[in-house]
Amino acid sequence: MSYDLFHTVRSDLADVRKIMKIDDDVVGIGYPELLCPMELSKLDQDIRPALVLLVSKLFGFMRHKIICLAAMVQLVFLALRVHEEVTDKENSDTAAEKIAVLFGDYLYSRFFSVGAEAGLTKALRCLANIVCAHSEAKIGARGGDRNIEDQLPEENKMLFSQACRLAGEISGAETAEQQCLDNFGRYLGIGYGFLQKEAGDKALVYFEKAGNELNKLPRGEAHNSLYRLVSFLRECCSTKQLIALKG
Repeated sequence: MSYDLFHTVRSDLADVRKIMKIDDDVVGIGYPELLCPMELSKLDQDIRPALVLLVSKLFGFMRHKIICLAAMVQLVFLALRVHEEVTDKENSDTAAEKIAVLFGDYLYSRFFSVGAEAGLTKALRCLANIVCAHSEAKIGARGGDRNIEDQLPEENKMLFSQACRLAGEISGAETAEQQCLDNFGRYLGIGYGFLQKEAGDKALVYFEKAGNELNKLPRGEAHNSLYRLVSFLRECCSTKQLIALKG
């Protein structure tokens, strides 16, 4: 489904992947199995960098910086996913686990390298804070009671919202528009997290909120693409549509 949803930025997504350099590097070090945690559905593979690209195109598309930002967002997501796979395994091979942890660290290093080369200092700081928040949550540093939203992975809330806000800021969005983008990304991320947990009824509430924020943003081709994404995710909230997220 995602090739329909993101066809307007398909060539840009290919450039994002080139900057990330993961495929060549992983094959080069002789551990192709490290790609297993990254065997995502097409939608899950594309949604985060596509959000960066489409939000930017609502305003002024600063191509090189935005391509780099999209790569940074995806590298953080993949690093979190690789480390999550390691910590969730009950029966783990110590040697394989060490390699996986190192690979996750490598992805973080690529994230910093891409950001530094593009001069995206603020994005580095904001996205690094997400990594810290994720680590704090995993080691129990937050403690206390948590509401249902806080039980979702941090990346579903913070990474989506920061990806949208940063893309807008880099591309010239006004302060009020940046807040709308932050809200849009947060609601979309929370809804997406619930959808992945097959809690479609809860997800729908947040997709409706995301749609309301989207309506406050500039119209155009990119807006239409974002609207199609939100509409598709709403449709996925019915049980029979959940399979679309997995294929």
